[in-house]
Amino acid sequence: MASIIPKLNESLEISGFFSDRDSISNARILPFPQRAHGLSSLLTAKQISIYNGPSIIFFDQNFDSSTRVILRSQDGADANKILSQSQDALSRNMKIVHPVTLVESKEEQDEVSFLIALPVPNSISAVSLFQWDRRLQRWQPLVGEITNNYISARATQLGSFALLEDEI
Repeated sequence: MASIIPKLNESLEISGFFSDRDSISNARILPFPQRAHGLSSLLTAKQISIYNGPSIIFFDQNFDSSTRVILRSQDGADANKILSQSQDALSRNMKIVHPVTLVESKEEQDEVSFLIALPVPNSISAVSLFQWDRRLQRWQPLVGEITNNYISARATQLGSFALLEDEI
């Protein structure tokens, strides 16, 4: 579970889980103050994070009490989608670093803006963060930054995210 703390300090709950190798982890997350460009910011952060795993932080979202955002692995997704994702990566001489992370909501989200961070395995030297474009059926690179063994990038759509490694 993760907690959303809106500006009125009333606590709303959202669900988040990440499954890998048949394990599910739930964790309660507390909000933390954000800074934008080194200046104090009034943004309220909503975070779902898995220990040593992926995390997402939403900014400026107007979630109501019925909004559910789910963070999980893509395991069990449509086989055709997984095949398309693998073929696209291979066509670029890249390899998907599994598991693929899925950020989804059952409710329609008009505008979203969030930071996604995925852990980078120590054994990988050339990696980038990508988001799956459902319309184009292609991995699209995100402008990422690597810090403390995580690569993070800002995203504007929910969906599938993965690290792609250059096959050298």
